[in-house]
Amino acid sequence: MSSPRTVNEWLMEIATWPTITTDHLPTKERRIARNREKALRLRAQGVPRKTIHSVTGISRQKLCDLLERACTLAEDGRIQGFRACLYYNHVKEYTRTKPPKKGSNGYAGLLQQTFRQYPSVAAGMWKLVHDETGDVQEVAISDKDLHECFLELCSEAGIKKGAYPFWTDASCDRSLSRTLKKWMAEDLRRYATKYFGEDVARRLGSGTTTSKVAFKIYQRWEFDGHCIDGTFTIRLQLPDGSFAVLVLKRIWLLAWRDCGSEAIVGYLIVLREQYNSEDVLTSFENAIIPWKKRTLSIPGLEYADDGGFPSGTIPELAFAFPNEVTFDNAMAHGRKMRSWVWERIKETLGCQINPGPVAAPEQRLIENWFRIVARNGYQRIVGTTGSQPKDHRRKKNAAEQVVRYEISAEEIEELTDVVIADYNGTLSDGTPGHSPLERLRYLVRDKKNVLVKQVEVSERKSFCLSIMNETRPVVGPLEKGYRPHVNFMGATYSSPKLAASPSLIGKELKLEIRSRDLRTIKAYLLPKGEEFGILSAEGGWALSQHDIRMRRAILRLKRLRKIRVRFRADPIRIYHRYLSTKAAKRKRYRNELAHSRRVSGAGPVVVDSKTTRRATPSKPIQPCLPPIKQTIAPLVGFNV
Repeated sequence: MSSPRTVNEWLMEIATWPTITTDHLPTKERRIARNREKALRLRAQGVPRKTIHSVTGISRQKLCDLLERACTLAEDGRIQGFRACLYYNHVKEYTRTKPPKKGSNGYAGLLQQTFRQYPSVAAGMWKLVHDETGDVQEVAISDKDLHECFLELCSEAGIKKGAYPFWTDASCDRSLSRTLKKWMAEDLRRYATKYFGEDVARRLGSGTTTSKVAFKIYQRWEFDGHCIDGTFTIRLQLPDGSFAVLVLKRIWLLAWRDCGSEAIVGYLIVLREQYNSEDVLTSFENAIIPWKKRTLSIPGLEYADDGGFPSGTIPELAFAFPNEVTFDNAMAHGRKMRSWVWERIKETLGCQINPGPVAAPEQRLIENWFRIVARNGYQRIVGTTGSQPKDHRRKKNAAEQVVRYEISAEEIEELTDVVIADYNGTLSDGTPGHSPLERLRYLVRDKKNVLVKQVEVSERKSFCLSIMNETRPVVGPLEKGYRPHVNFMGATYSSPKLAASPSLIGKELKLEIRSRDLRTIKAYLLPKGEEFGILSAEGGWALSQHDIRMRRAILRLKRLRKIRVRFRADPIRIYHRYLSTKAAKRKRYRNELAHSRRVSGAGPVVVDSKTTRRATPSKPIQPCLPPIKQTIAPLVGFNV
């Protein structure tokens, strides 16, 4: 294909021409290529053709042909340039003119000739390769099947059985395979998706790379959730005083990472089967509120002296938060949570929200940290499920070993806290020569030129992000003997002040609800927004702490008549009893029971022995064995 520009215009820009290397070529080819390149450079300098002929031996006509070849457009969109100087280099594709003849060895150009003579065949193969036929296609069609489709299209186009390509087989017709792969390469992402999967296609990207952005400390935090690669247990107390150990389904680790220092600033272990918006906000609160060391129950498990979390080890970073937070734009972090999570973080703290690219986890460094903490922690303990089903660390009897050694979710929380704290005190590739905590101390305490935003001192005591705002009318009625109150999610809320204010009946109150504890809510008078006071739940709802998800689950069970809750009875204890009876057979009830017990602060639940004994081994379960407990302690050593 000729270039729209003239030869003289291209000669003026000879410095931008594509270059070649000739050191690897044979002596003859190297001499010819260098001689041609020298002739082109002399011509660009304005040397007469006669002089060029005497110096290089290239005649006037051959020099003109060489210039024309050099200014021809190549397949990559650039001109051939000095690539035209290579010996026996073709600048355009071969076009066959002779008809095919069976039995001869000259088959070059037959396929392209067929495509030119029968455009319907070429169009049909193009649609087949690019999934534009409108029919359901195979996921990865083989070359043999493509050749059969090619023969069918040729028959439909009117090509006789004795003509090309019917006297060739799929094994020798390599030209068809090369041509189709060339077409596929024109849309590389679609080709990779069809033949290798969406993950491979996503990693291909756009073909261009960008340099890593250097962030300041506490400029951006990354968030993501990771399903922990392991199996863990929950203990239930039987009426006779013994315990039944049941296996949980799966638990999640939610973490926040500071992009400037690579420190993990906060996390949360979610014991439910899936985490929700409340868990995301709770993990963000854990990253802001100063961290404190846990009281460890595992023998030999200790915190490293130089480990910890920034909010608890560096006073200047207590109650500190970033300028920007980024998610992976998954459905769990995106539209479903946008109305609460993103608005709460943005309105309460003023952080900018960066949703991040859709389904591109490899572009976020927190994904690499999850692999590190799994490799150095969860995948080294008894009961690990490994990173994939074929992982050699995945044992068939993992659940039996977990039950035998009673590796509980509470112990995994202790292990996680120690592992992350030690990671923050370990040397990192992102901060050469320093650990994430050392880098933060140097920039905040020693250098003193980094400004970090913090929660106001007056708001720290009552700091909470998981707050919902609702509007409810004050109801009675007095004529039926009911004092003023408000209703919210199946519960009645009131206070001595509200009960003595009949004038508020019919008026609306704005309720500030902490989703992790629905026993009390804060009320404001509308329309001015003046604080009215704290309202407490009446009846059994005020006895035990519970979150909004537990309240919804209990109300649903009441509607289905699966449980009965009297006014003064504790619905949380009844809910625990119901989950305990179901947990003997189904894992998802065990996760809900573990979560609700952690929220309410309840101990082991007494359950029906007949139901639970089905999941209890015939032999009594022995207490936790010291050897397996001691093997957990050395797992905090990091290999980053």
